[in-house]
Amino acid sequence: MPHLVDTTVRLLSQEPLAGRITTGDVLRIAEILDGAGFACLEVSGGGVFDASVRRGVESPWERIRAIDARTTTPLGIALRGRFPSTHALVGDWWNLAHYFLLFLLGYVLLPQPAFKEGAEANRRLGAALFVIAFVMRLALVPLLAPIAPYSLAYAALLTLRAVIEWSALIAVIGYAGVYLNRPSRVLRYGGDRVYPFYIWHQTVIVVVAYFVLGWTAGPFVKFAAISVISLAVTVALCEAVGMTVVTRRLFGMKTGDEGRAAG
Repeated sequence: MPHLVDTTVRLLSQEPLAGRITTGDVLRIAEILDGAGFACLEVSGGGVFDASVRRGVESPWERIRAIDARTTTPLGIALRGRFPSTHALVGDWWNLAHYFLLFLLGYVLLPQPAFKEGAEANRRLGAALFVIAFVMRLALVPLLAPIAPYSLAYAALLTLRAVIEWSALIAVIGYAGVYLNRPSRVLRYGGDRVYPFYIWHQTVIVVVAYFVLGWTAGPFVKFAAISVISLAVTVALCEAVGMTVVTRRLFGMKTGDEGRAAG
């Protein structure tokens, strides 16, 4: 039996209809659709959040919470790739090939002393090139839009992307080699927990933001609260992971004497 998904609520909440219908009207429509037997009500998507941010009138999160409180049909959100690279773990072969090539180059180049020395010597040049190329790309994207695949503009932006990536890598590796290649208890502590921190942080930020965005405080207060609370919770989870050998191994942390020295 086919499953039907209704997209009315999402379409009413994004351009060109965004702002023309109030949340109260959307809720009444959602209640009617709730009894129609749809498998899912698609209530939001990237365009909805984009329209809300541009207009600054209503919170898309509050609208989703209000719809959820008044309906029993499962709610859905439309997620689709806006750029050629979707960053999907499966199916986005261009993206996988791109980053796998960077990984291979790093595996080959980083052990070479000459590469590290060159990165450290040219770290300022790398940082300057990164800033220039990054600003140029930000300026060119709206000027060249729409960009046809494999056009001259497309090739120019890909070239700028390559300059941004490599200049950033040179700057980061160079500055890290100069300032982080020294004995430090703080560096040992952070280095041991960097992978579990990476695994936890994004999920924690989303969960914390879900609750904090409902506050009546201003945006800067919310941003500060999300940053501080997310950092504290993520660090606490990293500490919990480091308490047993099993969890340390699952999260890529060192075990044995090396792990105790890092902690």
